[in-house]
Amino acid sequence: MINIYNVFPRYVKNNEEMYEMIHGAKVMGFDAVYFNPFFETGESKNIYAIANYYRFDQLSFDSGPSMDTQIKDWVSVCNKNGMRPIVDLVVNHTAADSELVKSHPDFYCYENGRVKTPTGRDIGKTLIWYDCAQLDYNNIKSGLWDYMLDVCRYYIKLGFRGFRCDAADQVNPAFWIWLLREIKKTDQDIIFIGEAYLCPENTRIGLAYAGFDYLYNSSKWWDYKADWLSAEQEVFSKYIKSISFPENHDSIRLMSETCGNVSLFLMRLYFTAFWSYGFEITIGMEYGECVQLDNVKTQRNLRFREDTSDRYHFTRHIEEAIKVRKQVMGGQGRESRDCRRETVQKDNFVRVFFEQMEYGFEMDFCNMSFTVRMQYDASNVKIWKFDCIHPKPSVSVHRQVISEWFLSKGEIKK
Repeated sequence: MINIYNVFPRYVKNNEEMYEMIHGAKVMGFDAVYFNPFFETGESKNIYAIANYYRFDQLSFDSGPSMDTQIKDWVSVCNKNGMRPIVDLVVNHTAADSELVKSHPDFYCYENGRVKTPTGRDIGKTLIWYDCAQLDYNNIKSGLWDYMLDVCRYYIKLGFRGFRCDAADQVNPAFWIWLLREIKKTDQDIIFIGEAYLCPENTRIGLAYAGFDYLYNSSKWWDYKADWLSAEQEVFSKYIKSISFPENHDSIRLMSETCGNVSLFLMRLYFTAFWSYGFEITIGMEYGECVQLDNVKTQRNLRFREDTSDRYHFTRHIEEAIKVRKQVMGGQGRESRDCRRETVQKDNFVRVFFEQMEYGFEMDFCNMSFTVRMQYDASNVKIWKFDCIHPKPSVSVHRQVISEWFLSKGEIKK
């Protein structure tokens, strides 16, 4: 099981703010920190258009100490808080104006005599990444594979213990098989998490066989009515563990998406927390941030810290959810992967039961309550109830949440 706190380096005011956020994530129960790219970008300033994998983006760092020293400090803070540091690995493409285009032209795909522009997928549309250049992993003689292996080893040397692999489904799976094998020959502790949305089923199964530890699933986009999520996860879970998230750096913020409806915000937060073995939130969500992150425009400024008087503070809610997650999912000799689940959907009510693990949850949209049940044995059922209907804005003083709107867990014996 893994609980990930996603840090967007350009989003914080300075490293001290980042360290506070990482410590706060530890208090909430997260055990890993995933950093979005902080490498030198091309002219577009897009953090996913990397111009140099060995130099760093000045907009992501404080002035003063060298940037590699600051990175090691980030890692050190994670380690001191007992959290695994994970770095974004962007190997599907580079910036269109990367120095590699000139120094290693054979690294790239070509179309009509020009370096090919990569594309991505979003719901209902195709994305064209005009500021990027598509790398060619089919040309195994170019040296690209060895180059990216060296990049990974460099990040591991900086102290990172995991990779979140951007657009993993668009890279030749043979490369992933080779790369993961080479990395894990010398360090079995390094984990690989693949991003693979809206792609064919066989592609994701191929990534599972390549050796990935986790893939992200699509639960964030579920409408709580359609059958596709249960069907997707039924296939998914046979091969690999998955990670859910209520929002990420590419999506609209959940508080904005729910139009400020805090009850619905909490229901969707709890749902993603209990749907999968892995759970991830993005920096700022714990404070009800509404402003969407932008890979180009976002700068080092914590907008949600400018005025906390009218902001929500969900740190206590997240802390309790992760605490329950660890009790019902963690250890105890249960199936290590996501397991078969039975999903019942009725009007304003959803029930999910995990067969091998003997736990489940219920979402009651009429009463806006979320209930988790754990069947320890025939006569012992433990119940945790999350009350979502009357949460109010809380006041934070030095990050100590004052309001107590979380309905504590109870115990029922039959």
